Amino acid sequence: MAKDNVLTVRVSADGVKTETAHVFQHDHGMKLRIHGLDGAYAWTCHFAQNPSGVSVDSALAENKSGGYWECQIPDALLALDRNIMCFVHGHNASAGFTAHMVSIPLVPRAKPGSITYTTQELNGINAVKASLQSEIDALQALINEYSDNKIYLNNNGGAVTLTGASVVNA
Repeated sequence: MAKDNVLTVRVSADGVKTETAHVFQHDHGMKLRIHGLDGAYAWTCHFAQNPSGVSVDSALAENKSGGYWECQIPDALLALDRNIMCFVHGHNASAGFTAHMVSIPLVPRAKPGSITYTTQELNGINAVKASLQSEIDALQALINEYSDNKIYLNNNGGAVTLTGASVVNA
């Protein structure tokens, strides 16, 4: 299964090694990360479900600090229930060639009823939930304190000052 919406592969003269076992159908926003490509070339991924069917090209962007190239796997192909082929093309000013073929196993499944979030998105959502729950708890504590001390504010237009132990009409 892809971790953090990234399918990782390593390429070399010995072939292609996929480090991620598979991706699930309908997991949109997936990326293909390729280690081992020669930086002397520009790289493009040609995605297809079969050799003569619909295909989508996607340019690979180099991450020099990470030592890999990465591109988006087309969501349109992730919506179908067939494995995806990715042909990795290298090119420079004088030549172009297909360097590797990456097979992306796609596990069919029913379309989810809700959105699939990344780990980073889930962490952000959980942080907001925790912050909101903290605010709710603080407000509930204030409500309980006022209710327990039978402190009521009048509604006759006078100013009210709250102190730690009493309510004073001004």
